[in-house]
Amino acid sequence: MRREKKWLILAGLLLSLAGLQGCALVVGAAAGAAGVAYVKGEAEKTYDAPVERVYNAALTAVKDDLGLIVYESHFVGLEGEIKARRLDDKKVDIDLEAITERTTKVKIRVGTWGDEEYSRLIFSKIDKRL
Repeated sequence: MRREKKWLILAGLLLSLAGLQGCALVVGAAAGAAGVAYVKGEAEKTYDAPVERVYNAALTAVKDDLGLIVYESHFVGLEGEIKARRLDDKKVDIDLEAITERTTKVKIRVGTWGDEEYSRLIFSKIDKRL
């Protein structure tokens, strides 16, 4: 009886490990494919482009491609910020920061709690402008 119990425990552990390994692969694949991290209502993506170029692409994307109303935007040195509103009056904040001369980190928050789908849409429009 003891031997059966050990085998059952061992089998359960092996099944658990196999299940966890599959989850890690799925999560890793999704993160690699998307290139966008989404945590606590804020989406973040790093671009291999200078901050000024990414700032201009983001500004054009939100104005021309998405029709947002930009009420504040500035670019100074190594940082940029764009504040806009959607037609439903939801606020959109985009922060840009140079990591290196040719690498830029972009953070997007839509509304108070965030909107992952719309943030990804903004990133896709920026991607097309670069």
